[in-house]
Amino acid sequence: MPNYRWFHAFRRNSPKEVLDVLRHGPKVHPNPKCDTRRHKGTLGIDPSCVYAYLGRTLEAFGDVAMVLPTNAVKGKVSPFDTGGLVNKIDPINGLTEGEKRTFLNAFTWPISKMPSLLQVHPTDKKAQVLKYLDGISPPSAAGPSVLWPNAKATSAIWNAKNDWRAWTWEVRSPEQVDASKLEQWSCSTTLYTDILDYVDSLGHSASWFGDIAARYVHGGVSDLVVQWKARQAA
Repeated sequence: MPNYRWFHAFRRNSPKEVLDVLRHGPKVHPNPKCDTRRHKGTLGIDPSCVYAYLGRTLEAFGDVAMVLPTNAVKGKVSPFDTGGLVNKIDPINGLTEGEKRTFLNAFTWPISKMPSLLQVHPTDKKAQVLKYLDGISPPSAAGPSVLWPNAKATSAIWNAKNDWRAWTWEVRSPEQVDASKLEQWSCSTTLYTDILDYVDSLGHSASWFGDIAARYVHGGVSDLVVQWKARQAA
């Protein structure tokens, strides 16, 4: 099987807040009016959950990203970005709120099902795994209802109008992610410099930072995703 990892991207307002996430794990977005929180309400998703994506992430989700093994996250999974159902993934974005919820519920499973789900999408064939990790073109199936038939939720969301968020596995974890299993992380050079300055100001009380610093990858979120592509496909 491919060596998949979960990617969680996030934004925080200060080096202290960034380090808190890296040390203790991400928490629900604090702003009740942010898009993430509003989308949860629309779709009936547990308001306490946090998100991660299998194999890749996007800088639009945050300027910091962390890489975690599959056993660091619990929760429920779906083969698409749930937030995208609200206003981005065509044609689901044009349905009623109730229809969006029906679609989400039809293709939601406990994370314990991931091994068997991955045998269906994207499978363990290297060409399919690489295509999934590239995120450039949609799967050959028109949508998840082709692979997991469900008469109540049939929609061709895996189409050229949508990007990789329409067919990438998302986990929604109602429990705090196990940050002790952090493998690597990255952010912009400017932010990392600010983090180093903050740590210096803490003096000896920041002895814990050495382990986190050793896991830092230069280049930012996009470079982190690229570096992990081959490692996951191996």
